[in-house]
Amino acid sequence: MKIICIGQNYLKHIEELNSSRSKTPVIFLKPDSSIIQKNQPFFIPEFSKEIHYEVEIILKFSKLGKHIDPKFSNKYYNQISLGIDFTARDLQKKLKQSGQPWEKAKAFDNSAVIGDWIDIYGTIKKTNKGELSIKVEKWEMLSKSLQPLPDKWHGL
Repeated sequence: MKIICIGQNYLKHIEELNSSRSKTPVIFLKPDSSIIQKNQPFFIPEFSKEIHYEVEIILKFSKLGKHIDPKFSNKYYNQISLGIDFTARDLQKKLKQSGQPWEKAKAFDNSAVIGDWIDIYGTIKKTNKGELSIKVEKWEMLSKSLQPLPDKWHGL
C-alpha cells in the first residue's frame, strides 16, 4: 500500500506550529512499515522526546490514474476511514531548520494507524459552502476546518 500524505492543509495546525502555508501542496509518503497492524500497541521511538499525533481523514484509491480531471476524481476512490498520523516533532523541527526533507519524522515504523474502511458511496456530499458533509451510520460530521484544495493542486 502506498500512503500519500498532504501536509499543511489544516490552517489551525499551521498556526499552532508557527508555520507558513506553502503555495503548492506539501506531499510526503509513508511506507508500509509505518502502518501499525490491528491491535498492536504504539511505542514511542527512542530517537524522539516529542511525539505528536493528528487524526486524519483517509481515502482508499480503487483505480490507477494520472492527470485526472477534477470532475472525475471521485471515481478513483471508494472507501473512507480515519487514521492517526504520529510525528516526531522534535526531529521534524531540526530537519526543517537544516532544509532537509522531514519524512524521517513522519514515516518511521508504526507511525500510522488506519481505522476500518467504510464504503464511501452515498456517505460524502459537498455542501454549497464547499465543506464536506460525511454521513456514516446516522451520524453526520460537517468539516468546517478542512480547507479545499486549490484547483491547481488537482491532477498532481
